[in-house]
Amino acid sequence: MRTHVNSVGLLVVSDPVLNFSYPAHIPRECIDALPSLPGIYIFRDAAGKPVYIGKSVNIRTRVLSHMRTTEEMQMLARAATIDFERTGGEIGALLRESELVKRHQPVFNSKLRRLREMCSISMGGRPSRDRLCTGSGLCAGRPAIWTVWQQKGGHRNAARRGSCT
Repeated sequence: MRTHVNSVGLLVVSDPVLNFSYPAHIPRECIDALPSLPGIYIFRDAAGKPVYIGKSVNIRTRVLSHMRTTEEMQMLARAATIDFERTGGEIGALLRESELVKRHQPVFNSKLRRLREMCSISMGGRPSRDRLCTGSGLCAGRPAIWTVWQQKGGHRNAARRGSCT
């Protein structure tokens, strides 16, 4: 269907979804293999590197929706194949997507790529053993971690509010 003026004089605009065609550079087998089940999907470039990792309760429908939007043409242009991994449900897909995005740092996953440094306070029973820990270790092997913050100043803000004594 094309854009045209009908017999009553109204402009009829074609629906881009009706004009949809699969990207020619992505093998049709990749698309046909997608299940209508929960899991994660990975758009990979020609070298096999992930360019986008997503999750859905229906992998097939979600991947096809990426192919229907003009906003995602740049990502689709870089994609050569589509892989998927089934999960037990929505929460499993959410956790797996987060893990893979943090590991592979795909170009088009801007929101989940941030690696945050966490901070914690470890109370060792004596003031000389108490300390503020930062990084991925988070006082590993130290007893009685009381709380965790995303910013180093979090312990000061908590103390000011009276929630950390």
